[in-house]
Amino acid sequence: GEPSGDKLASEVISEIKKKRTDLDFLSVGGTNLEKLGIKTIFDQKEITFIAFTDILLNIFKIKSKIKVTIAEILKFNPDILFSVDSPDFTLRVSKQVKAKNPNIKTIHFIAPKVWAWRESRVKKMKKFLDHILLLFKFEKKYFDKEKLTNTFVGHPLLDQTNNENIKIDQFLNKKNIISIFPGSRDSEIKYHVPILINFIKKMNIKDNSYNFIFHSTDKNKELLSTYILKEKIQNIEIINDDKIKSTVLKKSIFAVVKSGTVSLE
Repeated sequence: GEPSGDKLASEVISEIKKKRTDLDFLSVGGTNLEKLGIKTIFDQKEITFIAFTDILLNIFKIKSKIKVTIAEILKFNPDILFSVDSPDFTLRVSKQVKAKNPNIKTIHFIAPKVWAWRESRVKKMKKFLDHILLLFKFEKKYFDKEKLTNTFVGHPLLDQTNNENIKIDQFLNKKNIISIFPGSRDSEIKYHVPILINFIKKMNIKDNSYNFIFHSTDKNKELLSTYILKEKIQNIEIINDDKIKSTVLKKSIFAVVKSGTVSLE
């Protein structure tokens, strides 16, 4: 349901494909799953909204997409329904799929933050989830208490090692790099970028020696560009190559980051 979930799901499936080549997959995904040749029911961008008003305005569309997803899953009749993050979408799908076909095993990756709020959700989840995969060790006790079987797998960011000789020649002569992560959804770009542009303008008034580099996805680079190009600010660039993002981030002196997986990175 989310671009970050698409990325995590693609990493899991990449590892599975190394060991099993006889499996068929169906998804609601984005560019990362597409690159693996995974068929998608529809593009995840159709269900990613950030603002409460956006959700209200699109509530019927969201409900319709949930209904379509459930129908396609039941038609596909998988052995396992593997849901990733986005609990408002994925867990609704899992619950209804389990009710209609109890033989489909349901596994959820990235537990809802029940340790922060609404711990009572675990009681509901155990009725339709067979297993849940956890990012953090401290989460385990919350699911053990309700006897929802779980496995601590750790956060994928901790496993990332990049031994490639990544060339970032175009950034080597740049100093005072500030990396900017506006988000990966269209709605996040819409709400965050005007605020970030205003921030950059204020920074430039005080000191224009900084270089601001926006970290984008393949799919929203064009949208991001439309906001930035019309401002004609010289010290802004956009990158969308995953191979160089982490290298540029390491070279940065500061980062402005929207809340999410990238915050942990």
